[in-house]
Amino acid sequence: MQPDYLSDQNTVVSSVLLSEDDKVALRQHVSEIVNGEAFKGSERSISFLEFIVEKAITGEFDSLKERLIGIRLFGRSPSYNTGEDSIVRVTASNVRKRLLQHYGRYGRVSRFQINLPARTYIPEITSQRPEAQRLVGRDPHLSEHSAHKIDTMGADQISALNGAPVASSVTHQNAPSSRVEIRQLIFYCALIATLALSLWVFGMHFARTNVSSKDTTPNLALPWSLLLGSAHPMQIITSDRGLVDIEQLAKREITVSQYADHVYIPDHLPPEVFRLCQAILSSNRATAADIPIVVAITELAHSRSQKVSVHPAREIQVQDLYKEGNFIFLGSPRSNPWVSLYDDEMDFRFEFDQNSYESIHNVHPLANDGTLRNIVPSKDGWSYGIIAFLPNRDVQGSALILSGLDVEGTQASGRLIMDLPRMSTILHNCGVGDSGASPYFELLLRAQSVAGSATNTEVVACHRIPLPSGSPH
Repeated sequence: MQPDYLSDQNTVVSSVLLSEDDKVALRQHVSEIVNGEAFKGSERSISFLEFIVEKAITGEFDSLKERLIGIRLFGRSPSYNTGEDSIVRVTASNVRKRLLQHYGRYGRVSRFQINLPARTYIPEITSQRPEAQRLVGRDPHLSEHSAHKIDTMGADQISALNGAPVASSVTHQNAPSSRVEIRQLIFYCALIATLALSLWVFGMHFARTNVSSKDTTPNLALPWSLLLGSAHPMQIITSDRGLVDIEQLAKREITVSQYADHVYIPDHLPPEVFRLCQAILSSNRATAADIPIVVAITELAHSRSQKVSVHPAREIQVQDLYKEGNFIFLGSPRSNPWVSLYDDEMDFRFEFDQNSYESIHNVHPLANDGTLRNIVPSKDGWSYGIIAFLPNRDVQGSALILSGLDVEGTQASGRLIMDLPRMSTILHNCGVGDSGASPYFELLLRAQSVAGSATNTEVVACHRIPLPSGSPH
């Protein structure tokens, strides 16, 4: 039975109506979570989850704000700078990923489910009992789980470069036969392979133009000096074009928790729209900007004898993100929901409204950012993108995010990150990585869009990402 969400669409939080027995059961559920494998060794995340759930149970929602959590849970002074000290945001991001990891394994047998939506510290708690109790409300902008759940089980990971066939099983009450599915998957994989080959020459030129050889470039610019100088493997996670199409049809965002649960189609769609969404799901293709970026990064990695693998976003499981290594995510949260797991750690965040428009919000503007507060899709030929290089705080490694408000924005991010001399100059001017400074950063880009291609890319804002004080665990 599907969870019964208790949300009033006119309020952010609905009341908590739990019996004492329910409260005891919920606290026991939290105890089981924090003593499980997903939260093992992470005392800070354990304390955070216990704190926010207890405040939610007792109705103390005013306490679930970043500054108050920093003061009451982490001992920060009342005047501490939340823009410079990201301990609450980092811990929330960590807890969000760990909850997804836990429920990815035990969600179907759990009486309760706890979710921490992006951009809030109020937990979303649901009951999966037939006689579901009223629990904690949720952000009205978040969409509900779909009753039409499509499970992908045992799907082999696929390389976007060679279009290898996928061995997967997709089940749905109205799904076509497995034989037809396999033929469709093979067809689309062959299509991807053909596209990859057709773009290969362009990709080679793209890479060679912007990447100096190993012999002539003894020192790589950030972020490559860390990514390619690491003993950890590097994984590229490509975007999910089909997800964008479904969100445009449904005019609703698919959250990362839904994506992790393989819930791709929202409720209450007209039958003809639902069938179209099913057809879209039979394809697992990346956006047009991804393949040249993948080719360029792969060639650079091979020139440095660095192992690299490529995976479509839909083939990734939460537990995959907990393996040591470096991750490169292509696309915005709309086309690659895994990007939203880093949302709390980013100053430039993607936001999605009910009219299916995506924008970039500058949540911690600096003095030299000028009027850059909310960046919306431009109608005058400008495209916007983000390059975010962040510590992968849960395990050893880093995360590089290349995103755009449109294909051209992602394309601009990919081209700039591969322009090593220019990146070195930009980051030096920004004070990133100089004399012991943090190597992590965010760049907001603007590029002209001409005939579907990004040109004249410029950096309009640069933010340094400080390392958190103390251990992330």
